[in-house]
Amino acid sequence: MDRRREPRFPSHQPARVTFLATPERTVDGTLIDVSAWGVQLLLAAATKVNVPVRIDAGDTMMLGDVCYCRAANGEYYVGVKLAHSLIETPALTQLVQRLRAIKEALIPSSPSKG
Repeated sequence: MDRRREPRFPSHQPARVTFLATPERTVDGTLIDVSAWGVQLLLAAATKVNVPVRIDAGDTMMLGDVCYCRAANGEYYVGVKLAHSLIETPALTQLVQRLRAIKEALIPSSPSKG
């Protein structure tokens, strides 16, 4: 019997995990499934619990904390409790660039001091 409060949806999508305490550390893996409150990843490297991470998968960026890490056949199933998710990140980047261009057109830069 499945006791989960939220349904999980299979994903099997490539993902990149960035460990926020050490942003130079990234691990590529697979996003196995997604629910409203968390995700499960399959990674080649183990991680500690309670570590904040950023997950980039397709056009979605997710932030959360590792809640478990279990070894299985030389790989690791990692659960992440999500705190925030942003979808359509390329569209958001384009919007920010357009807004900056508008701002620069409306508000000229102050002359630089030499």
